[in-house]
Order: sequence, then structure tokens, then C-alpha cells
Amino acid sequence: MIIVAVSYEYYNSFIRPIKSGALLLVLQFGLQLILSISLQVIIGLLLIIALFLNFRIYLKKKTPTHAFLCFILMGGILNLIAIVLRDVVVEGAEEFFLFSSAVMATNILLTGLVALIEDRIIKSESKYRLAYNRVEFYKDLFVHDINNILQNLEFSLEIIAQEAGKQINEKKITELVNLAKTQVNRGAELRVNVRKLSDL
Repeated sequence: MIIVAVSYEYYNSFIRPIKSGALLLVLQFGLQLILSISLQVIIGLLLIIALFLNFRIYLKKKTPTHAFLCFILMGGILNLIAIVLRDVVVEGAEEFFLFSSAVMATNILLTGLVALIEDRIIKSESKYRLAYNRVEFYKDLFVHDINNILQNLEFSLEIIAQEAGKQINEKKITELVNLAKTQVNRGAELRVNVRKLSDL
């Protein structure tokens, strides 16, 4: 449209005052029509290529934003068809153009809204994933430390059982009982520390 308007203005400013002929007017109108249609064809091809590429991205990522971008590109193609029909003066083309423009504007607004919502969901998901990974780490650490404490207790009890079968060595048994008590205290400390970490 801009090309047609500029050409018309150029014609009125420079060509019309010099020569006013029907042939020149027909040539100018024909050139404007060819330029306008070729530009619309190029834009149409670019829209179709963009639609194809965006559809492939949608098939891979499955995001609502890419689905709505496909609708925007289809609305652009409809809008372009409406412009071509309006330029060649087809009946009802103006209404079709208004309808396709409204559909495209609505799609653009919806896509913006969907993109904002999707962005918030992705950020929220990453926060929860980080918290989940942190909990998994502390759980693994807790299980590892509890296993160490239980092994020390088991080892102490085995030695006590062996010593009890031989001869009663009270000093050795007292050391092993104290070691077992120390391990129980470590377990209690670990429980308190894990509770503190889970509150973070």
C-alpha cells in the first residue's frame, strides 16, 4: 500500500505536469500493481516458511506459545490474502480484511498472555526442581551418616559379644559401651541438624 501511495504521489508531483497520457497512466498503474503483488507474494512466501519452521519447533517443544505463534502466522496469511483480494476489488474483500485483522490482533494478544504465563510456570518449575534436588541431597547425606552410625554400633556390639564369651574384661566392655553411646549421641545430633536444614 505504501508503494502505491508513494508512486501516486510521485506521479502527481513529477510525471503528470509534464505529460498527461492514458498510456503513461496505464503503465504506471500496471507497474504499481506488479510491484505490489510481487511484494505480497514475497511476504506470503516468508510467512509460509516461518509457519513451517515454527510448526516444527512446536512439534519438538510442545509449548503453547509456539502453538499460538502458528495461529498468528496463519492470521498473517489470511490478512495477506484479504489485502490481495481487496487490491483486485473482490466483493466482500474489505469485510474479510477487517475480520482477518481482528483475528490476528486477538491472536497476538493471546500469544503475549500465554507467553507470560508460560514464563512464570517455567520459573516456578525451576525453583521447585532446585528445592527437590536440595532435599534429595540432604536425604542421601542423612542416610549415609545413619548407616555409618549403625555400622559402628553393630561393630561395638559384636566385640562386646566376643568379649563376653571369653573372659569378662570390664574396661574393654566399658569402652565399647561408651563408643555405642557416642554413636547414639551422634545420631541424635544428626537428627537435630537435619531438622534445622529442612527448616531452611
